[in-house]
Amino acid sequence: GVDAVVDGVDAVVDGVVTVVDGVDAVVDGVDTVVDGVDAVVDGVDAVVEGVDAVVDGVDAVVVGVVAVVDGVDSVVDCVDAVVDGVDAVVDSVDAVVDGVDAVVDGVDAVWLTVLMLWSTVLMQWSTVLMLRR
Repeated sequence: GVDAVVDGVDAVVDGVVTVVDGVDAVVDGVDTVVDGVDAVVDGVDAVVEGVDAVVDGVDAVVVGVVAVVDGVDSVVDCVDAVVDGVDAVVDSVDAVVDGVDAVVDGVDAVWLTVLMLWSTVLMQWSTVLMLRR
């Protein structure tokens, strides 16, 4: 009887170790997604710097507005295109963040399962210790 309980506890411990390995793999996946988010954010920063440069160009053109109205219109079109690009990148970042949130929720669920399994292991060990007395 006690040996069977010990074998059962050992099997549960092996299962918990397997789950923990799975959690580590999920955490590695989250790290990869976070690295991707960082890369997208770096891209957004580069686009924002481009927008700043275009805005600086618009400021320079505005000084001579009377003579270069056509140039201002062209720069404004360029700014609109860059802003549209920034909006698209922000939408992409939002989608990635939503994905990260979903992965984090999954990791939380796995950790809850691990904690419940450990609770079961502790109860089984408690039973084994009581039976050995």
